[in-house]
Amino acid sequence: MILYHGTNNDSLVMHAGLCLTDDAEIAAEYGKNVHEVEIFGQALRVEVSAEDRDMVVYPGDRKSELAAWAAAGWSMVRFADETCNGSQHETWRLTAVAS
Repeated sequence: MILYHGTNNDSLVMHAGLCLTDDAEIAAEYGKNVHEVEIFGQALRVEVSAEDRDMVVYPGDRKSELAAWAAAGWSMVRFADETCNGSQHETWRLTAVAS
C-alpha cells in the first residue's frame, strides 16, 4: 500500500508512531515535503471519538499502546483523523519499524 507523510524535513526517518495518510494532498497540509512510503502489514482499526479528536488525543500517542499493538502482531493502527485546518482523513500509524 502506498501512503504519504507530510513534513517540513527534507528526509523521512521511519519510526514507531509515524503517521501516514493515503492522500498526498492531505499529507501536504502537514508539511511542504511529502514523502511516499510503501507499507506492508495489517492495520488494526481503532475508533476515535469526536471528543478525543477535539482534545487531540489519538491512538498511539503513548509508547505503551504502540508496544502492546506491536506485540499483538499489528504493524500499524488505522483511525479517523483531521488536520489542524479540519480536513478529515484516515491515518495509519506505525506500531514498530521492521529491521
